[in-house]
Amino acid sequence: MRAQKVTLLASALIIGIITGPARASDLIPFDDFRSKAILESATERPEIWSSVAHIFESYESQRTQAYCGVASTVISLNSLGIPGENYVDDWFPFLSINQHTIFSKSFLSVKAPNKINMEGLTLDQLGAAISTNKFVKATTHHATPELGFDGFKTIITAALSDPNSRVIINYLRGKLNQAGSGHHSPLATYDPKTDRVLIMDTARYKNGITEGGLKDGSGQPVWVTLEDLWSSLNTEDQIDATTKLYRGFVVITKKSAAEIKADKIQAARDVLKQEGN
Repeated sequence: MRAQKVTLLASALIIGIITGPARASDLIPFDDFRSKAILESATERPEIWSSVAHIFESYESQRTQAYCGVASTVISLNSLGIPGENYVDDWFPFLSINQHTIFSKSFLSVKAPNKINMEGLTLDQLGAAISTNKFVKATTHHATPELGFDGFKTIITAALSDPNSRVIINYLRGKLNQAGSGHHSPLATYDPKTDRVLIMDTARYKNGITEGGLKDGSGQPVWVTLEDLWSSLNTEDQIDATTKLYRGFVVITKKSAAEIKADKIQAARDVLKQEGN
């Protein structure tokens, strides 16, 4: 059943994609004939295929033009089997996460939906929001010269080889010759033979047609080389009038049962300590 669902979703992605001129010459779109061979190569190991399958199962487009970080988080958490904190009205008793229920009290303490719609999420805000989920660890990495390409590649390839980890990137579209500016999207897998990763772009609406007939086409999944991806991450993000930080990525790792238990014990100790004071 799972394999059938993944196959159907992959077919839907391919059929529904409208390609356009705004793509880098070295990007390989998911509907390109070369993509099939790369995907087969990247999923030779069962644990890698499992991660790809769960990403495809959980994929969804962002609800608003500023919700790329929100959608990327929802996809990543659902693909890891992480429960939400709030029930979906018609889905009780299932705790799947969507782009409404993701906003728990702890997530809202980082940034509210209306502010996200106006400003989006910075890389640090995204990492902080994901970290509020008690079932995962989120590590934020800025693509600084200190990290360097080699450090970036080591972290990315290790995370994409771990079935309990996911990666969300914050990149500059222009560096990939795509229309748009800063953007968040999850990665599905890494192919060592071509040194490429598959970006599961959350902006599916960009593949549609506007009233004026515009066909962007830059919202579909694409295979990109790690070198090109690094160049799009290793860019400065203008946070406000004075602050600039490098873009980068967030590695999300599902906690073990022992880690969750230890967190609960520590939380209880913290409460007792506060009461003692």
